[in-house]
Amino acid sequence: MDRPRDYLSATHPPATDGALLHINRGAMRHLAGDAAAAQAEYEAALAVEPDNATAHNNLGFLLAQQGRLDAAIDHYQRALQADPQRAMALLNLGHAQAAGGDRETALATLRRAADADPDSPLPWDSLGRLHLLAGELAEAEAAWRQAIVRAPAEAALHLALGTVLAAQQRLEPALTALREALRFEPDNAAALAQAGLVLFLRRDLGSARDLLTRSLGLAPDDVRTRHHLALVLLALATTPPRNGNLKPCCSSTPNATRRAPTWRCSSWPAATRPAPPPRWISCWRAIPTTNGLAVTGRWQGRAGEKPEKGGFWRG
Repeated sequence: MDRPRDYLSATHPPATDGALLHINRGAMRHLAGDAAAAQAEYEAALAVEPDNATAHNNLGFLLAQQGRLDAAIDHYQRALQADPQRAMALLNLGHAQAAGGDRETALATLRRAADADPDSPLPWDSLGRLHLLAGELAEAEAAWRQAIVRAPAEAALHLALGTVLAAQQRLEPALTALREALRFEPDNAAALAQAGLVLFLRRDLGSARDLLTRSLGLAPDDVRTRHHLALVLLALATTPPRNGNLKPCCSSTPNATRRAPTWRCSSWPAATRPAPPPRWISCWRAIPTTNGLAVTGRWQGRAGEKPEKGGFWRG
């Protein structure tokens, strides 16, 4: 839900008052990507009206986008001095505090933003992200459920909820949430990838392959989706992977080799022991990240065969 327009305030034409006119012009230039012109307009508005909360909020947001967090926080606080219940300024202040590493203060500020605008999903979405970053999965889930109550048709919120449910190994409700995301946005590549990953964890390999393939068709440069599709294809394989066999699932980016999935062969039977029928065994672990779940896989090799040099198979 990170859309710049959600964090800017603007009046509506035909605004002719000096400060309001500059704020409108600044917002339009800001959304068009002309940061210098937008800053000049916001500063012009403050020259006319030094305590204008909207101008301070918008200028603070512009400065935060440039990484100038201290200056951004100063403008947000000045906006709140003029209007203590301005929810957008509270939301933006919480984001800047979190980006600066002041997590506890950020959580308190975002809760104030939620109280100031009870109908907005944005503070709850931000709270969910902060809790997820800290590994507080139950708290993140609760926050995203509150956001969905306020914006039930927002696919990104269902995607976030599905991700955090899957990270708790609650795969069925996770899949339900991800299907809701896809109901609202059928071509959402991230939701397809996460649903494919949950199906993989449920060992529904064929469906997982289909969804991951669809996701990759929509976002062909997504290295993580390629990684997960490679794991699914390996799980479906009946013979051990050979070097180069997974090239279609590896990124063409320069650092693809470093990111390519790696499997370690282990538990090889003694040479004198009769080899059981050839098969592959795998175990899986899913970890939550800011971009969704990631899966690590540890593979055992084909029983009765010796591993290649170093004990690794590389796709």
